[in-house]
Amino acid sequence: MKITEMHLDDFGIYHNVSWNPPEHGLIVMHGRNESGKTTLMKYVRSMFFGYLRGDWKGYFGSMGIRREDGKEYRIVRNEKEYFLSDGQEKVQEEPANLWWHGLDRQTYDTIFAMGLEDLQGFKILSNEAVRSYFFSIEGGIGMGLARSEVTKHMGDLLVASPQGKKPINALLNEQKDFDRRITGMAYDEDEFASLQETEQTTHEIENRIRLDIEESKQQIERISMPIAAWDVYKRGQDAMQHMQALADVSQFPADGAQKWAELEQNIKAIDEQVRKLKATSRKGPAFQESWNRWLACGPQLDAMAHHVGEWKQGLEELSDHEDKEMDWEFEGTKQADLLKSWTDGKDIPAAVNWTQGISAAAALDHSRQDLEKWQADKPKNVSGASGEDGPAEKTKDEWDVIGTAVATIQNVVMER
Repeated sequence: MKITEMHLDDFGIYHNVSWNPPEHGLIVMHGRNESGKTTLMKYVRSMFFGYLRGDWKGYFGSMGIRREDGKEYRIVRNEKEYFLSDGQEKVQEEPANLWWHGLDRQTYDTIFAMGLEDLQGFKILSNEAVRSYFFSIEGGIGMGLARSEVTKHMGDLLVASPQGKKPINALLNEQKDFDRRITGMAYDEDEFASLQETEQTTHEIENRIRLDIEESKQQIERISMPIAAWDVYKRGQDAMQHMQALADVSQFPADGAQKWAELEQNIKAIDEQVRKLKATSRKGPAFQESWNRWLACGPQLDAMAHHVGEWKQGLEELSDHEDKEMDWEFEGTKQADLLKSWTDGKDIPAAVNWTQGISAAAALDHSRQDLEKWQADKPKNVSGASGEDGPAEKTKDEWDVIGTAVATIQNVVMER
């Protein structure tokens, strides 16, 4: 098996590192302490046998390999996520189970691999005497001595202890105890992973609820502003109507008494008509035979009725235009007379913008008329009673009562 490519996306000190080892030759990695040699060895073993228990967070990487039959595979491990791909399909089988008959990591480290701890165990080779025996031409003698030494140590390890147990058996029992503890911790890890998922779900729900609350607050703020504006507008309209009512009362026309009397007569006439119609309806059907002639032209009358509004609007516009033309003609004559007094009878220069001057004069005259009208609009006694000191002026409360009565009469007339 050959390693064709290595990708260390996030693995210890390596980030986004890729390397394609050479096809032939021995590869020797060297560098300073903490430069990443052990991390690279950990990466290779993790790709083949998986991460150590609980030691998978933050490790992302993949490795390309080529087997003896020439078929290439890619091993991908992203934290707990793992799959093996041959370019066509993905499988979840571990390489050790697929190719090496279930070889585990511990057996691989013990038999086939040599780590830093193993190299540190060979410090005895630095002794000159041992090195001379081991690497001398008389290798047979050196090997014999080494074998004797190993045999001696094996005997020391396997002799009976004072408690009646061999040290190797005690170590094996202790290893089994540790294995049972590790197996129990696996269930704790699964429970912890489940709790982590539940916690993550709780955080997501909390964030979603927080966003909903913020959105609801924004909607409430958007709705509260138009409501507040509507309240202000409604209070303003109420105040305007109240002021208008007061203005109507304060500007009661001089012929108001006469109009009041006419309204009373109209109301009496309408009441009389209503009384007659009620009496007629009680006697029999209100329909008269003379009305049959109007039924024949009912569609024409309906068509004419649809145009009544348009005709009324047209008449109002014509009347308004006629009034405006008369006002404009009157204002033009008035301004011409004023200009003659300013020019001493001379001709008005054509280069002067007299239109703007006429407009300004008209605005001034209009303002003066408004002032005079405002001064003359003081409420007067319309009751017809007179005394020695002249007509008595009504108070504000009296005018309020009169204005309310007038509004009530107008509503009654409109309803009739």
